[in-house]
Amino acid sequence: MEKIRAKPPGAIITDCLSCRLQFQHEIPYPVFHPMGILARAYLNRRSPLSRTDSGEE
Repeated sequence: MEKIRAKPPGAIITDCLSCRLQFQHEIPYPVFHPMGILARAYLNRRSPLSRTDSGEE
């Protein structure tokens, strides 16, 4: 986590559910599954990634 905090990312991408849950609870950056990123690309959505797109409610 220190390495992620040292270089703040725009978002984090992981296919691991455990990692995604841990990241969502411990750091303030949006976390996405790779398939969500691919789906977004295929839909040709032009809006930037936001926390609401990560599946969080």
